[in-house]
Amino acid sequence: MGRTRLFAAKEFTTATAKSVVDTAVQVASASAVSRSTELERLYRDVRTGQLYPPNTDAVLDVIGRFALGLLP
Repeated sequence: MGRTRLFAAKEFTTATAKSVVDTAVQVASASAVSRSTELERLYRDVRTGQLYPPNTDAVLDVIGRFALGLLP
């Protein structure tokens, strides 16, 4: 259960950060993707957060197995 909670926390924080950064990029418009802006770095960093182990697919697999009672 501890690993499942950790995975769920990672997925929640990554998804929330992605949503916040996506909104900020929409507000800032085309200037957001300029390499000279902090927002561009944040956008890139948040997007890659989904790729770090465990990636989103692995996290959702573990959470789903737990929810179905397939994990101890």
